[in-house]
Amino acid sequence: MKIYTLLACAALALSACSSMPSASSAAADAASSTVNAQVGSLTIRGAWARPTTAANAGGHSMHTDNTAGKEIAMNSAAYLVIDNKGDKADRLLSVSSDVAEIVELHETTMKDGMMKMSLVADGAEIPASGSLTLKPASYHIMLMKVRKDLAPGTIFKLTLEFQNAGKTTVDVTVREP
Repeated sequence: MKIYTLLACAALALSACSSMPSASSAAADAASSTVNAQVGSLTIRGAWARPTTAANAGGHSMHTDNTAGKEIAMNSAAYLVIDNKGDKADRLLSVSSDVAEIVELHETTMKDGMMKMSLVADGAEIPASGSLTLKPASYHIMLMKVRKDLAPGTIFKLTLEFQNAGKTTVDVTVREP
């Protein structure tokens, strides 16, 4: 039984990170240019997260929202772009938020025809005069054991810690992919 539960949780986590086409791509493109924060030589823009709805959970890994008393998905994922205008690389070291019990930087890769999601324990580099894009099926921020319903339109705080630029907090808007 534990293996089935583990497989169901893994399927949900990967579905939160996978890319899905959307009818609202024009709105998504406009949102990706929205600047959420600036710290040092870094600009963070286009921060968004997937909603925690039963449809996104695929019937797996649901729990009751403590504040609203309704069933929600336990996991979500957040995405954003970090632009580095400086002449020195920086590194995203950690992420945190009050909306989830566990918040981690992950990377999704393909290996032997299988999609694999892994914790990025040593952070992710933002190259000098370059960008780091957190997007579905790539680098992303996993929100696990979400504490409240993340309905479309909800805005929550996400703190990013960088090796050189320090910490900054951004507003993340929940929307459909």
